Amino acid sequence: MPFIDREGRLLGRLNLIDAALLLGALLAGAAAYHVLTAGNRVAPPFALPENTAWVDATLWLPPEQAFLLPHLKTGSAQRDPRTGAVLADITGAAADAQGVRVELRLSAQRDSEGRWIYRSRALLVGRELEIETETVALKGLVARFQVSAK
Repeated sequence: MPFIDREGRLLGRLNLIDAALLLGALLAGAAAYHVLTAGNRVAPPFALPENTAWVDATLWLPPEQAFLLPHLKTGSAQRDPRTGAVLADITGAAADAQGVRVELRLSAQRDSEGRWIYRSRALLVGRELEIETETVALKGLVARFQVSAK
């Protein structure tokens, strides 16, 4: 049995023109899928070692969140769910009349403008920051931050 018969059918079953149209439709569909889903295919950022540092930060929680103090254990960490790497680490906590002060160590990256970025947001004094460790979920305001000496 020849590959293409006298009537132009592929293996005696499919017309060559029909096969070309089918192949073209499949390629057009694949191209459309690629273009339409491009926004969902963002590569994870892999920061260069010289742009990554540990940043010491103080997070202020309102006084009504003082009930969290027993759960703020030194060494509790927020981990990257993909790699298990430590993203944030509680280094201390204290409460007073003004609220709860949580000392953190954050794994941050410096962007092209020199700002420190933690989990895709610039670290700014006064900006709200969310941390979720294995023991507690925190949401407070950044009171200060500086690059860690260690």
